[in-house]
Amino acid sequence: MQTINEIISTGQSHEHQSVSEETEAMPLHWVSALFDRLHARYGTKWMHQYPTKLEQLALTEWHEKLSGMTAEDIRRGLDRWDGDWPPSLPEFVKACKPSTVQSTACHRKAEVTSRLPVNKELAKQYIEEMHSVLR
Repeated sequence: MQTINEIISTGQSHEHQSVSEETEAMPLHWVSALFDRLHARYGTKWMHQYPTKLEQLALTEWHEKLSGMTAEDIRRGLDRWDGDWPPSLPEFVKACKPSTVQSTACHRKAEVTSRLPVNKELAKQYIEEMHSVLR
């Protein structure tokens, strides 16, 4: 069985060449390796979140929700999550997703701003007023 570091660095498992297609399920041993990694990172906090009697149920739930994600997605989630407590499943899923919404919104704002007419004299007047207030 590959370690999570091997899985993440290669993006491959023993049986699968790639899990980048959303229709292909993530191998269960990837989720098990992820649990091991989170347990190593958070120790007893992770154990308290998923006690032995709930571990298999949690493993199944995480496996279902993470299906379709790539090794890169999982790596992104691990890199982004730096909280003092281990992530819940919804938190980890959110951390795995690319943050394109924020960059798209900023890009749109820049486009709109760049199309606004510029009155250089008015801008100069406002800057002079700000300088006088700051003095």
